[in-house]
Amino acid sequence: MKRSDKFPTRTNCISCIDRQFGSKTAVAKCFLYTFLREQPIWHSLRFWNAAFFDAVQCERARRPVCTSEEASEEKVDDSEFQENVTFGQLGTFTCNMKSFGLSRELCFEFLRKQSTIANLSREKQRLLKENILHSKDN
Repeated sequence: MKRSDKFPTRTNCISCIDRQFGSKTAVAKCFLYTFLREQPIWHSLRFWNAAFFDAVQCERARRPVCTSEEASEEKVDDSEFQENVTFGQLGTFTCNMKSFGLSRELCFEFLRKQSTIANLSREKQRLLKENILHSKDN
């Protein structure tokens, strides 16, 4: 999935600006991003937790659930799929949180909570923590 597909609202807003302001789009885009970034909702862990839950549920819904009658190999594959969904979404969400100006501490708290709930492996938690540490502060 292309990065632009993940943010349809942002793309739609920028498209509207392009149509309305014509040659002034660079200034308008910067203002819109700055204005949106300063909104209090982005600094709420409650928002990020709810959005994360929704994103994971949507991605999991695309794949049929493993039933008890299926072979154990398929159950292992399903378990790996669930862990990979959580890992991928946590990487995306922590990156987005940093881009909206949230502190590393808040990102770590979010990561700790969600990886504990999902029982994410220590290795994947370590990789996500390193990603947060190496991301630049905005």
